[in-house]
Amino acid sequence: MIFLLAICMFIGTLGYIEPQIINNVLKWIIINVPCVLNVLYVFKESVCACLFYLDSIKSYVIYYFNRSKKNLLIAHIEKDGGYIEEYTSTAIEYPSKFNILFYGHVNCLDNTFKSTVYMQRLTTIPSVNPTYTLSTIKLHAINIRLLKNNECYASYPVTLTTNTNNMQFNYLIIDNILFDRAFVQYWLKKYHATVIKDSQEYDVHILDKNIDEITLTAGSYIKLTDDNYIICKENDVPIDYEPIEL
Repeated sequence: MIFLLAICMFIGTLGYIEPQIINNVLKWIIINVPCVLNVLYVFKESVCACLFYLDSIKSYVIYYFNRSKKNLLIAHIEKDGGYIEEYTSTAIEYPSKFNILFYGHVNCLDNTFKSTVYMQRLTTIPSVNPTYTLSTIKLHAINIRLLKNNECYASYPVTLTTNTNNMQFNYLIIDNILFDRAFVQYWLKKYHATVIKDSQEYDVHILDKNIDEITLTAGSYIKLTDDNYIICKENDVPIDYEPIEL
């Protein structure tokens, strides 16, 4: 704009054009150039917005075609020294012995470009896709505490519907056994990169749907029902548990 005004003023000093014409041109520039600049700015912003949305659409398209659509088999096997590592593969490649086994039912939600994996705990490798039913249980403030001489020296949170790599893993399945030693080892290794030995002392603190505190020690665990849980002990018959209302 300043450049155009300077040209008009220079031409006017030469005396070749009537001053009135120069004045009219200057008025037009002063009135219209800001509008033109504003239009150009809006056009630039629109182009940037279009490029952004095109990039987002491209990301969604790539995710749609690359996402996992197959159910998962996830197991932990024992290595030398008693350590546990995650082992994910096809059924025929699994070893005959494993520490823990989950069948992940993948549910792809096309309208949100997200996937939920329902993690069903099994005791044997299935020959066909197993059936499962979700539990409506609510558990809060779950923590696994590592102990030494009955004193806590490390605490790890547990969220049974957890997001990893843009996928949600849901462990709230009826009949799932949670927080026995195998599950604790699995959870700490998978979500906290922490390996514990079979001799490690620990306990688990949970608030249930009535905000009653549950404390599970090594050798005890819970089994999920449709909307509640049963406290069990290893090598024991499950004990039906009904929270006491005060």
